[in-house]
Amino acid sequence: RCEWPGDSWPKEPDPAVLKRLKGLPLIVYHTDVDSYSGTPVKDIEWLCWPLEENAQELTLRGMEYGRTVDVQVRRWTHETDVTWELWLAKGPLQDWAYYDDWGGDKHCLWNRVYRFSEWGLQDFLLKHSTPKERCWSFDIPIPVVKKRSRAEMDIDSPNDTIEKDSALDESMSADEPSKAFASV
Repeated sequence: RCEWPGDSWPKEPDPAVLKRLKGLPLIVYHTDVDSYSGTPVKDIEWLCWPLEENAQELTLRGMEYGRTVDVQVRRWTHETDVTWELWLAKGPLQDWAYYDDWGGDKHCLWNRVYRFSEWGLQDFLLKHSTPKERCWSFDIPIPVVKKRSRAEMDIDSPNDTIEKDSALDESMSADEPSKAFASV
């Protein structure tokens, strides 16, 4: 079931949803022969059309000494200066004897991505971490929420939520991080 609000993904996506999505940095890892979990390739290509694509071929360390994985890294930069990356490993992966009897690993790419820094995930997370001044800390008072019955709750429609989120995004600024929390 799709968790996007309302009718976000008809034939043409909702412009407000697409604008928010293009503002998020994205890195995707996938093995080109993985059919267990579907493939993100066509989705990313469609969302990045007609942006200029930059591609790079890498040979990265595999799970065992002397074994490697060939990876194509594809990058697109949105007009918001946000980059999306697709790391597509050539499979089945032949870098771990554990999978030799199965003809190689077709799915478990995360064993490499989490473990080895040359796969780029650590750098991506460090580059896109939340600045310390915008993080929650124990010094901030805990908000007290009054328990209400379902009948008392004001439930927003998905479109109202998008509008409120957009207003919140606009109210946030690097100079006044606490202003955003005050408006919630």
